[in-house]
Amino acid sequence: MHVVLGTREQVTFTCNEYSRYFRRLLGRFRNTINDRATADPTGPKPCAKCPQCHWQDHCKAQLAAEDSLHQVANIRASQVQKLEAAGIQTLQQLAQLEPTHTVPHLAAESFARLRDQAAMQQLGRDTGKPQFKLIEGPTGIPPGLLQLPDPDDGDVYFDMEGDPLYGDDGLEYLFGVWYRENRAFEFKGFWAHDRAQEKHAFESFMDWLEARMDKHRHMRVYHYAAYEDAALKKLAARHATREAFLDRLLREKRLVDLYRVTRESIRASTSSYSIKDIETFYRGKRSNEVQTAGASTVYYERYLETGDKALLEKIERYNQDDVESTQQLHEWLWSMFPEDILRSGGTSDTTAAGSLPPFNPPSPKLQAYLDRVDAVRSALLARPSAARTLMADLLEFHRRAEKPQWWDVFARAELPFDDLLDSVDAIAGLVRVPGSTVDEYEYPEQEIKFDAGKQAVWLEHPAGVKVTLLEVDEDRRRVRLSVASKHRPLPERLSLGQAGPINSEVLKEALLRVGQSVADGDHRYRALQAFFEKQIPRLTGRMPGEPIVSDPSAPLAQTIDAVRRLDGSYLFIQGPPGAGKTYTGSHVSPRCSRTASAWLSRPTATRPSTTCSRPSRKY
Repeated sequence: MHVVLGTREQVTFTCNEYSRYFRRLLGRFRNTINDRATADPTGPKPCAKCPQCHWQDHCKAQLAAEDSLHQVANIRASQVQKLEAAGIQTLQQLAQLEPTHTVPHLAAESFARLRDQAAMQQLGRDTGKPQFKLIEGPTGIPPGLLQLPDPDDGDVYFDMEGDPLYGDDGLEYLFGVWYRENRAFEFKGFWAHDRAQEKHAFESFMDWLEARMDKHRHMRVYHYAAYEDAALKKLAARHATREAFLDRLLREKRLVDLYRVTRESIRASTSSYSIKDIETFYRGKRSNEVQTAGASTVYYERYLETGDKALLEKIERYNQDDVESTQQLHEWLWSMFPEDILRSGGTSDTTAAGSLPPFNPPSPKLQAYLDRVDAVRSALLARPSAARTLMADLLEFHRRAEKPQWWDVFARAELPFDDLLDSVDAIAGLVRVPGSTVDEYEYPEQEIKFDAGKQAVWLEHPAGVKVTLLEVDEDRRRVRLSVASKHRPLPERLSLGQAGPINSEVLKEALLRVGQSVADGDHRYRALQAFFEKQIPRLTGRMPGEPIVSDPSAPLAQTIDAVRRLDGSYLFIQGPPGAGKTYTGSHVSPRCSRTASAWLSRPTATRPSTTCSRPSRKY
C-alpha cells in the first residue's frame, strides 16, 4: 500500500503492518454507526471543507429535503442549536416568526438578522426569482453603503489564487488585478510557482500598487471576502518584505472588502453571499471552464504535475472573471446610494467614507528607534556572514511578531455584531445594568477570554480607548469597568476587544545591544555569538566534541558540572515530554544563577572568561 503525501513524497507500507488494527477500527466505526442509526441518526452539517467534499451534492439535497436551518445564509452552528432548542426546526418556521419573537440565549440583534434572512430566502422560493432588499440603517441608508469610498480612476480590483496543498503552508500563486488605464480596463497577473517566485510576485505586486498610489492619491483596492487581506499579511510576515507599505495600506484603509459592504447593505434571497451567488443580481451566468476556487486548485495541481500551460490560461481567465465581477459589483452597489445624500467627495469632513485618514509620521521616539535599527543592520550587513545576517534579521523580531496582534485589534473594531459575538477575544453587546452606581455591565450569552485586572479596548471609540476590567463574573455574565476620567462617562452600550501585545521595549533594546556588539566585534556576548555561529559548546577542561554527558546513569550531576564549565558558550537540554528537562533545569538554574550573579557583580576587567548560561529548553 502506498500513501502520497501533500509534499508528493510516496510512503510505502506492507499490509500486515496495519491490517488488523484497521479492521478493528472499521468494526468500531460500524458499531458506532449502527447504534446511532436507531437512537440518534446522523445528518449533514455544513463546514469549511464542504466545497472540497465529494458528498456536498448529497448533503445539500438532504438539507433541502429537511428544510434545515443550516440553509439560512451566514447562520452559525451554535445559532442553529439555540433555535432548534427553542422548537424552531426549519427555515420556513424561522421565516414566519414575528419580529418581536425571542429565543433563549440568542441575542436579539442576531435573531432579527436570521429571521429577516430566512424570510428573504422564503420569498425567493415563493416567487421563483432572486430577491433582495436594502437594509435600513439608523440614518435610513444601509450601513454597508456608508462604508463605500468615492470611486477613483485609479481604483484596483484584486483577487488571489492560492494552492493550500503546496508544501507546509500553501502557495499564493496568482495575484490578479483589474484596473483602468487610458479609460479602458486591463488585466494584469503576477504569477509564482515556488516559494522564491512567490516572494518576487508579492514584491512586484506591492511595488506596482505603490507606484499606482503615487499617481492616484485617492485610489482604493477592492476585493471580496477576507482572503486577500489575510494573504497579504501572511506574505509580508513570511518573507519579511514590504511590511511598511502593507502597514500604510491598512492604516489608510485602502483595502475595501466588498463582501462586508454587501452583507451590510442588502438582504438577498440567496443561501450564500459568495460573489458567485450575489452576481446573479448584476451580471449573467458564468461560462468559463473553471468556476470555483476549489476547481482552480485542482487545475493548478494538474499543472504542477503535467506542466501544461493551457491549464494556467484557464485559471487566469477564471481570476480575470472574478476581478471583473468585483468591479461590476462595486458599480452596482454604488448605484444604490441615494442621490440626495451628500457624498464624501469634495468635502472637508475627515470622517467621510471617501476621505483618507491624515498621514501621521512615526513619533520621535519610534523614529529614533527605527533609525538605530537601520544603523545597526547596515553595520552588520557591511561584512555579511550567516551569523551577522541572522542577527540583522532578528533586530525587528518583536515588532514583526506584534504586528498580527495589532492587526487583530484594529480589525476587531470593524467586525459586525454577529462576528463579535462569535469571537472569544471580544465581549459584544455590553449593556449598563440599570440602577448600578458603578460602571457595571451585562452581556449576552457568548464565550469570552477576559480576566479581572486586565485591560481591554473600547471598540466603538475612534481612538481605541483602553478600559480596565475590575471584575469579570461569567456566571452572571457581568463585568465592572474602569476608565480614565477624561473618557467618562461610559455609554449605555459598548463592546470590548482584547488589547494589543505586551510591552516589549526592554527586549527590543536588548536585541539592539547584542546586534551592536556583534557589529562592533567586541565579543561582549560570547555565548550568543557562539549560538549564532552554530559553534559546538565550549567547556573548560574538555576537548571540543567530547561528550557532555558520558555516563547515562548520572546525567544530572554531569549536566550541572557542564554548566559550571561553560566558557562563553551555551547548552541545550533536549528531549521528548517526560524526559526530565524541567527537573534538570530546576536543579541547574539556582547554581547557574548564583554563578552568573557573582560574575556580573565584578567589574568588567576582573571578570573570568568562564561564564554560565542558563540552559534553554527545546522540544
